[in-house]
Amino acid sequence: MSTIQQVQQALAVMSSTGADKPTANAYLENFQKSAEAWDVTHTILADAEFPLELKYFAAQTMRSKIIYDLNQVPATARDDLKNSVLQLMLAYDADSHKIIRTQLCISLANLAIQMLDWANPTADIVTFFCARDDARARATLLEFLRVLPEEMCDVKKTPLTDDEFAMRATQLLTANADAVIGLLSGLAADPTPAFVALLLDCLNSWLKEVEVLTVLSNQPLTDVIFRSLAAPATFDASVECLVTVLRETRDMEIEDHHIVQSLLDQLLALKPFMDANLTDQETMAGLTRLFVEAGESWHPLIAANPTHFAPLVALILACCAPAQDVDTVKVTFYFWYTLKQLLTVLKFAPARTVFTPVYTQLIHYIIAHLRYPENVDDAEANACALDLFDDKEEEDKFKDFRYEMGDVLKDCCVVVGATNALQIPYQQITEILASSSASWQSIEAPLFSMRAMAKEIPLKENKILPAIMNLLVQLPEHFKIRYATTLVLGRYTQWTAKHPEFLEPQLNYIIAGFGDGNKEVMTAASHALMYFCQDCSSLLVSFIEQLYTFYTNVQSQDNGLDLASVYEIVDGVAHILKVQPLASVYDYTRMFVQPTVDKLEALLTDSRGVDTVSTEIADQLESLAIFFDVLRPSAKDYDLLMSNNEIYPVAKLFGELWPLITRILAKYGHVMRVSERCLKVVKNALVNYNLMLQEVLPAVLGALVLGFAQTKFGCYLWVSGVVVREFADDGYDDTTARSDERMKTAIYEFAATQIAQFFSFFTSDVASPLDIPDIIDDFYRMMNDLLMFYPFKLIANQELVKSSIDASVYALSHLQSYDPITHILHYLIDLVAWGFKHPPVSMHETNPVEIQQAVQEMVAREGAQIVSVLINGLVYKFPRDSHPDTSELLVKMFTLPNIHANPDTVIQWIDQALLQLGNVSEEERNKLVSVLGVALTNKDARRMRGSIKDFVGWYTRKHVMARNEFK
Repeated sequence: MSTIQQVQQALAVMSSTGADKPTANAYLENFQKSAEAWDVTHTILADAEFPLELKYFAAQTMRSKIIYDLNQVPATARDDLKNSVLQLMLAYDADSHKIIRTQLCISLANLAIQMLDWANPTADIVTFFCARDDARARATLLEFLRVLPEEMCDVKKTPLTDDEFAMRATQLLTANADAVIGLLSGLAADPTPAFVALLLDCLNSWLKEVEVLTVLSNQPLTDVIFRSLAAPATFDASVECLVTVLRETRDMEIEDHHIVQSLLDQLLALKPFMDANLTDQETMAGLTRLFVEAGESWHPLIAANPTHFAPLVALILACCAPAQDVDTVKVTFYFWYTLKQLLTVLKFAPARTVFTPVYTQLIHYIIAHLRYPENVDDAEANACALDLFDDKEEEDKFKDFRYEMGDVLKDCCVVVGATNALQIPYQQITEILASSSASWQSIEAPLFSMRAMAKEIPLKENKILPAIMNLLVQLPEHFKIRYATTLVLGRYTQWTAKHPEFLEPQLNYIIAGFGDGNKEVMTAASHALMYFCQDCSSLLVSFIEQLYTFYTNVQSQDNGLDLASVYEIVDGVAHILKVQPLASVYDYTRMFVQPTVDKLEALLTDSRGVDTVSTEIADQLESLAIFFDVLRPSAKDYDLLMSNNEIYPVAKLFGELWPLITRILAKYGHVMRVSERCLKVVKNALVNYNLMLQEVLPAVLGALVLGFAQTKFGCYLWVSGVVVREFADDGYDDTTARSDERMKTAIYEFAATQIAQFFSFFTSDVASPLDIPDIIDDFYRMMNDLLMFYPFKLIANQELVKSSIDASVYALSHLQSYDPITHILHYLIDLVAWGFKHPPVSMHETNPVEIQQAVQEMVAREGAQIVSVLINGLVYKFPRDSHPDTSELLVKMFTLPNIHANPDTVIQWIDQALLQLGNVSEEERNKLVSVLGVALTNKDARRMRGSIKDFVGWYTRKHVMARNEFK
């Protein structure tokens, strides 16, 4: 079977639904990278009998070969390749071959970019096609001219150096820009819609290469841009071109503002056209883009000359009318924000006065868009089902859009003022209630707007909010209205804290929601109650007994609440406990914690299955974790208590609950979620009570060591790191020392035990990095903490450091998860940082010479394997978000004093890494080494990062990523 037949067969498989598609895809990718592909693609493209699908694949292959594999073609043969591509472009100049023609144009553009000895490709190609003097040749030329600037947009898309790319950009684009504009001007008279659209696309591509004034002063081009808006076949191309023109006017000098005026006049002249097409969604979407681009580009001018530009703002407002599609309305949002930013500056107060009515009307429009659709068949019968959308995707899109509109309402609120803004939804609701045909949708939308604007309402507002608060708790009963009202009340809790006379009716309304029976309402009530408890805690101190009755009901098995809602209520209650008089905190906290303790005690003797019981135990432990997280002393109270040799009452409670926690761990610690929740409780207590837990600390350390030994769960290492952070810290200053030397030594020995356990497990046959990313992540978090607080002890232990580096290299060569990779990199970065003269942390004033030397020797010894695994990771494994940390580690290694003094060492490391990668040409290697060498000499960290990033990007595109999608 010939190669062409094999390619055809593979393409046929890719078009099928068979199981062999991965094999076929791999074959096609490998074929495109082979040297044989040059001749095969030419053969296919030169034969008119082959099917279109095969020819398109051949054209794609031609493009990728020229971009990535031009080094496979001898320099002496590249002229022949150029001529061959030009002839193929003539052969495929018919509109029926447009997709092939585009690929060939991209091929020629990249050939022109890379053939540095081709003196003036742009002019030569223009001459070649203009000599044909026929419409199809001109269309092909325009297609080439369109793609050329796009292919020149990024040096990283090419194998050229920065200097070569800059020179080529000048030769191909800058030097020919005026000539291309002249050519387009001469072709603008052609009335053929398809040709005009192509000309506009080409012009749009070159607009960044010329001064916008050059284009706007060219009458034929200006005429064709605006004339084409009226024709459906050219409307989209005209919009795209004009949007670019408007964007290029953003930084125009003051003396050129007559150009802005000319454009403004022509935009305003489109109003009759817009009025005639208000129901045409596609036309309105395009016009909205034009008006908004003008508004965003000129918003400083609009704020400075509000009356003059008011008609343009009015057009943008019209694009937000209730009849317009939400996707069209969304385009305007950033404009309203940018204009608002200026209108709130005192300098532009007159403009704020002019545009306040606009933003006021915008609030009306947004509330209209917020409204849920009516069920036209039977609104009342279907209200509960809320079967209001055609599908789930449409419903989700509407809900997401509502939150985006909420941000616009905040902008409106800032401009028109809080009272005026809230007056609109308030007035709408009162008018609806006075009518005889009020639907829940008509009330819910303004309620949502009140909720959205809450952040911008000052706490001292007392003109409209009192009336609103009285109204809210009296609204008609419907679960959607109650849901929306409850969330509104939850957003204004800080205001209520300043107006306590409204607290009780609001609280009663919210608590009544728990008896509604609707899960949405109960969830909203939990959320709102949490904020009431947080923001109005001091007002609720006297309600603690009543809240306890409510809380015990919530803790019942059949309360209908989801766990997230229960936890929000726990959080709220904890905030009220926190502000109780210190003498009462213990008793009240014990009272509220007791239902959870009783459930845990009962679950320990429960005979149901392990999965069921352990899940319920973990759920109850989360409540304890919340209590110990919220109930923490302030720094001032902590120091005062410690100075009096007293402990915070809830710290005492933790000590009393510790035996229960140990019993839970003993029976269910082998279940990960139970261990994790137990240790979350422990972590919160350690962070918040610290030295107040000295009595129970030895038992906690023992449990952490035993727990990791028995389960190998990463959470035991995670909390071990917390122990290091909290108990190895010397304190904020000399008067608040938190740990003595004996404790610090004990903590280090404890951490060393955990490290030994981890290395024993990591080097065993049962541990593969891919299977234990979470454990690796938690271990290196702990190592970071240990390096932070015990740098000299840790670095002096060269055997331990060597083991940590070996483990990190091995893990990095396998892992693909962001968190463990990032924490390994952070550990190595911080470790290498100790090789410099100045310590990387402020708690140490100097860095001993022996520590610097130990790190420098370690890097010199291990650098080659570290660099290799990092380069390999950048290419194949590391998530993109890990790349900056990887680059930082490489730069730190390269700039260590002993390494920087011998730049050949870095080059050797790079060569070894490239050798392991494979498929790196001498030209590519020399480019990387050349740029990196200059950067090393100049200590240019930015250029070091850039050279590595560019190489990795190029290598990945060439050898790792699929060059095309085969379908």
